Amino acid sequence: MLKKFTLINILLITLLISSGCNQSKDAVATIVVNDKSKYADTFEDLNLGVLFDYHFNWLKADETWVNIWIERYEQGNPEPEILEQLIFGLSPNKTEKGNIGFGVINPDGEAASIFLYAPGVTTKPAPMEKFLLEDGIMGWDYTLDKKLVLQLGETYLLALVRESPDNLEFYNIQDESEIEKMINETRGVLLLKIKIDSEEKSVIQ
Repeated sequence: MLKKFTLINILLITLLISSGCNQSKDAVATIVVNDKSKYADTFEDLNLGVLFDYHFNWLKADETWVNIWIERYEQGNPEPEILEQLIFGLSPNKTEKGNIGFGVINPDGEAASIFLYAPGVTTKPAPMEKFLLEDGIMGWDYTLDKKLVLQLGETYLLALVRESPDNLEFYNIQDESEIEKMINETRGVLLLKIKIDSEEKSVIQ
């Protein structure tokens, strides 16, 4: 009986190790919130707007392409075009580490703009139609509560900004159905997304 129990334990451990190895093998990058970001602190201190900053570990930098983009929704309806996107890939290095981020400048002004950045690349601030209206209040959230392992070909939501004329309702941003509900029930929403592919692919058709 003891030998049988020991054999079962060994098999279970072997399966767990095998599963862990497969998960690591499939991973193309990891990303985690930079909760000590000097960039975000500066944005807040100068009242410039909102900045999301992440530590990014690109595990297969010489084999893949990274696409980061921003979607905008008004009254539950998507804008016909992506607001901004940043594509980079096929690094000369096998791996890369650095910061990626998304900023909203002057969201309550006529000169509102957005930008994206990643290791070695950035976009110029792109003008955006005024987001925070006079009667509105704005909230923003990271959607990551821990380090996220990115898989090839999968799309991930990293952050959101929302605006409403009333109190901002509470939603479970770890639940996809709650995110969809929030989009439909909120006047204005910005979503930051990321996807890694084996070839260069734009989300702008």
